[in-house]
Amino acid sequence: MKQVCIENEQDVNEDNKNFEIKIEETSETKLIAGLNCIRVKVSMVNNSTRTFDVWCTKELGIENCNLLSPYADSKGILMDYRIKRLGLELHFMATSFKNIEVKDKTFDIDPEMKVVSKEEMAKVFTRQQLIFSFLHFNLLVRFLYLY
Repeated sequence: MKQVCIENEQDVNEDNKNFEIKIEETSETKLIAGLNCIRVKVSMVNNSTRTFDVWCTKELGIENCNLLSPYADSKGILMDYRIKRLGLELHFMATSFKNIEVKDKTFDIDPEMKVVSKEEMAKVFTRQQLIFSFLHFNLLVRFLYLY
């Protein structure tokens, strides 16, 4: 059965505390999905030696689009970025851009989906992480055994 977890603004802000960042916009640019993007240097607040880059675009003229993310201070739409949710650090990168209208009903929840709590959804991801870790470990052991 497919499951869905609905978070409110308070839940999202709480998650963002687990991924507190400091951002510094640069003048470096590159194209992502046909849009001019600006490089933003990111460092973790709790570990300033851990750094990475994100890329955002200002070409679409949308302001305050990152308010409910750790990137609230970034002035552009995120095109290549990282975020941590439910214990997983995720990396997203846009591969295409289409200027189309998205209807509100796109965000309606399928009535066949089961609404679960954030804790229940975290258990699903934890199980998946354990399975992935086990499979990865198994592959590594086999690789080392072969060599």
